[in-house]
Amino acid sequence: MEDPSTSIELKPQRKNFFQKLSRSQKTSFLSLIFIVIILPIATALAMIATRLNPRAYLPTTPPVTPTPTFTPTPTPIQTCSAVQKYTFESPCKMPVADDPKIQEGSNIRIQSTYTYINFICADGYYESFRFRSCSTTESLLRQAEDTCRNHLVIKPTFGNKCLVPVNRPSVQGSPDILPSETPKKGQMGFDSIKFSCPDGFVSGYEPKTCTTSASLNTYANKVCLSHLVCSKPTPTPSTPKNSAPVITTTSLVTGTVGKNYSSSITATDVDPGDALTMTISGLPIGLRRGPCAVPVTGGTVTCYFSGTPSVAGTFKIYVEVIDKLKASTSKILPLTIITTRPTPTISKNTPPSITTSSVPSGVAGKTYLATITAKDLNSNDNLDMTVSGLPFGVYQENCRESSTTTPNGVVAPGAYISCTISGTPVKAGLYKITAKVQDDKGASSSKSFTLTITPSAISCKQECPGADGVLRSCTPPEADGTSSDSLCNYRGRLETCGNVSFCCPSAGGKWTKDLSACKI
Repeated sequence: MEDPSTSIELKPQRKNFFQKLSRSQKTSFLSLIFIVIILPIATALAMIATRLNPRAYLPTTPPVTPTPTFTPTPTPIQTCSAVQKYTFESPCKMPVADDPKIQEGSNIRIQSTYTYINFICADGYYESFRFRSCSTTESLLRQAEDTCRNHLVIKPTFGNKCLVPVNRPSVQGSPDILPSETPKKGQMGFDSIKFSCPDGFVSGYEPKTCTTSASLNTYANKVCLSHLVCSKPTPTPSTPKNSAPVITTTSLVTGTVGKNYSSSITATDVDPGDALTMTISGLPIGLRRGPCAVPVTGGTVTCYFSGTPSVAGTFKIYVEVIDKLKASTSKILPLTIITTRPTPTISKNTPPSITTSSVPSGVAGKTYLATITAKDLNSNDNLDMTVSGLPFGVYQENCRESSTTTPNGVVAPGAYISCTISGTPVKAGLYKITAKVQDDKGASSSKSFTLTITPSAISCKQECPGADGVLRSCTPPEADGTSSDSLCNYRGRLETCGNVSFCCPSAGGKWTKDLSACKI
């Protein structure tokens, strides 16, 4: 029997809250504490550390020597790049398929890649980037380029020191204040900045209010960024070989004094679609050039001339043909005019005279018609008239000769000639035209007239811009009624067309209504 005096009473131990939980409940409880308490605290600490040192959580980089020596780069960069020098380190290899749809077993090229890049910006800023995995040289350079685009200002020089106003008003054209550079009470700034860009451009800026050095530097960097333009060279279009036209006419038929004569001259071009223009000079008195036949398809031209020759002899007819690309050819064709009657002997020859006193006015773009007449007291004389100085689009047509009867039908002794000028004048203006009449004995006279061509509203064609990129404005037109033309030939040029303002963003560029493209 146990001795009661020696017995010990064991009291049950009291369990706390955590001991009462089962194993699964303990796991859930610990997870809840981690999510609710530990994880937010760790995140907050990480954010604080990142703000204090943004590079604290970037991969560690090896120590950089104060003056790095750069080896030749494996891939050349553009001269317009913001990165001045760079070098790659830690090469690695990464297989890259030539085609995203490449099938198994197809050829795979091995592209050289790197994990490390050192670079220097235009202003001397030096930086190094290390990546966790292999990256292409293009990707590494792109990262360096993004950084150096904020380091384009070379040798900035600040002006006089001044006190930056804390609540300064917004000034048009002033550089924006950086969020991290909000002026504090008593902060010192500068009244101007002078700087140069990587392309050699030198500029300066003087704001209306005192500004921090960081804001001035930001403004200068924006200016230099506008000079960092990498434009691709415009390929020179290959100009097809152009052949000169050929005058196919080899000779002219012989004519007779006093008898009607007509002939033609033809030229061709082997280049399809070439528009040809022919000029004929040296025709004898009595013969004049007529119309030219030019097909729509181009490649050939035939010009006619006719009349009644009044002088015998052998004449050198000079013919020149030119195509739309300015290739030309010329030829001299001999023209023989013979006589079948003896030249009458006249003791005294009276020169002919022009009887027309004036010519009517015309309108640009509208059909014009006028007649010039002349008279010779010698009824047997053959007359010839030429009119020069006509405006572009107006030509001399055929002349009509008669004897003893005036152009108005009145019977009177003498010889008469009436010549018509017609066409459609292109430009308005005052034109001095001269009519010269000559008889078959060499006696002649001339008279000048003033032909007034007034502008027409329909002659001005407005294009803002045209298909060739030229601004053609009719508000207002030029003095001759044509449009006022403007080319986009330099950056920053401002013009109006149709009461709308246009901006030329760059030399040889296209006109735009965005006027901000002309501001720095």
